[in-house]
Amino acid sequence: MPGRPGTPIVVELETVKVPLDPGLDYEALSYTWGSPKNPIAIAVAQEDYYRTVKVTRNCAEALDALRLRDRPRLLWIDAMCINQKDEKEKSAQVSLMASIYRDAFRVTAWLGPALEDTKVAFDWIRKVNTHVSLNPQTNELSPLSDDCRWMQPGGYALIDEDEVCALARLLSHPWFERVWIWQEIRLGYSRAVLKCGKFEIAWAAFCAADRYGIGKTFKGPSHKTLLSRSDTYVRRLRDIRPRSILPLLDFMRSSKCRDRRDRLFAVRDMVYPDSKERLGQPDYSKHWHAVYTGLCVRSGTLDFLRFVTEHKEHELPSWVPDWTPSDVNVTIDGRAAEYTTDKALKFSGRRLSVKGRLVTTVQNVVRSTLRGNWGDSATGALQEGLSRLLQSTLIELGMNIDSVDISALSHVLTIGEMREAYHPANHHLPKIEELIEVVRTLATSSRTPSRLEDAMIHIASRCWGRSLLLMADGNFGLGPSHTQPGDSVSILLGCGTPMVQRLIADGEYHVIGAAYVSGLMEGQAFLGPLLPQYDFVWYEHKGQHYPAFRAKSDGSIRLRDPRLPGLSHEWRYIGSLDDPRGLAFENTKTEERRCHRTGPQLDAEAVEARGIKLDTITFV
Repeated sequence: MPGRPGTPIVVELETVKVPLDPGLDYEALSYTWGSPKNPIAIAVAQEDYYRTVKVTRNCAEALDALRLRDRPRLLWIDAMCINQKDEKEKSAQVSLMASIYRDAFRVTAWLGPALEDTKVAFDWIRKVNTHVSLNPQTNELSPLSDDCRWMQPGGYALIDEDEVCALARLLSHPWFERVWIWQEIRLGYSRAVLKCGKFEIAWAAFCAADRYGIGKTFKGPSHKTLLSRSDTYVRRLRDIRPRSILPLLDFMRSSKCRDRRDRLFAVRDMVYPDSKERLGQPDYSKHWHAVYTGLCVRSGTLDFLRFVTEHKEHELPSWVPDWTPSDVNVTIDGRAAEYTTDKALKFSGRRLSVKGRLVTTVQNVVRSTLRGNWGDSATGALQEGLSRLLQSTLIELGMNIDSVDISALSHVLTIGEMREAYHPANHHLPKIEELIEVVRTLATSSRTPSRLEDAMIHIASRCWGRSLLLMADGNFGLGPSHTQPGDSVSILLGCGTPMVQRLIADGEYHVIGAAYVSGLMEGQAFLGPLLPQYDFVWYEHKGQHYPAFRAKSDGSIRLRDPRLPGLSHEWRYIGSLDDPRGLAFENTKTEERRCHRTGPQLDAEAVEARGIKLDTITFV
């Protein structure tokens, strides 16, 4: 209801049916609840009396700032429109939240009261948007002015130190840390505004300014906070394209929620439509253990295993990711055993039985000192930590750098992420020769030339929170920090990365986590070495990356692995490079269709028929 700022807040509640009337002009509020301590009582007008409802102080501040003086303002606010104590109602309402935010004529993100420099931050964002525009579908900037400095890659950002400080303080608002904003702000992208006190700006304008800052150098003591907050909470938040479930949950690890179940329920309408059913319907009557385990059971592959981190505070099965913040800075990707299905997976209570091969054992572990808050790390500390890791490894081996396969070691230290590993080449990443030079230099010294600083930081970011592993077969690996000598490494049907596990009882293992292991990342355990005429690459198509093979002779790309045996007569391969998501294997008899990474040639039965012995491994 209308009112002047600072006067008692009065609201009316209106019940509407779903689907909502297209003519209903309402705003959806996106905010963080804040502390439940010292709640504020607001009046709810009934037909002939008032009753009071208590809301958090942050909610009350938002209502006070948003109400108009001369007329009512129609808002949807979760704390008032959902009975938070009724699990059945809460489950039903959460299922509707996507349509609520998608259909709102405006989504207002309330950050909180303005700070003394909020206007400085908003003014700089507006200035950026007079020079550049962001396409949210491609994540690319285009010029709006003749000042070409705003479109130059790299270099110093066109921003003063006081503006850097103001932006850092703006991004420090707790709103950016909340899980539910991922759905709320993304669904309302073009109609969303950020509001901080009396100041507001379009969310799209904020995203353009953040995109402008990528790759730029910022001056001033606040630049680390700004870059850390942007990288942790904003960069992927502004990407509105649908995602696969597991990478999206991985992106959101640092975001916070009061109820662990919200972490999964909040992503339902941000994933590919064919992935949505794996999440199931929101159901707050289920324990969060059941919700998290259920996602794994319905996944259809073992890809969820590569997101497992060390379990510290609860009793989930070791094979279920808990999606809490991780010390690891970048998740390992690979295709050590792609083209597999869930036929070899058996779930029984806390047990998961899988098919695969125990391929090697960890002989030595050199733990990295690179850990903690990545955003607070200094260049000198990164060099020192990386140098210590390399030199300790050589001492452990009793070798010098010239007697090591330095190319293989460089691949391991970067988990395979380098310019040449992508097609087309990813020029944001260092070249393999730069990485080799960094490794060679830091193996004998603690400093690299300034021209190699970006390559050094790239390596350090991949080693962050991990240990360098020395395998019994002589290969290098990069794996979980809590790996121990004697842990085994497996390649599992349905899992794209090698897994480290620890035997805890006869035939039963705990999952330790994913590893990058030289010589095992491209399906060698089941298909043999890569053919000499091909390189394995990640093929980029419309912002997504697909495992592919590039012919050395002419650079042509194929998505089917040339090592795979031919299909039986009842299967056929459909689709083309023009639409990699549409590539599939189709059974002409049963009409079963599998995505191109889960073909029948590597079903457990087909693998064993070719004489490859599979182990049955049980995780608990």
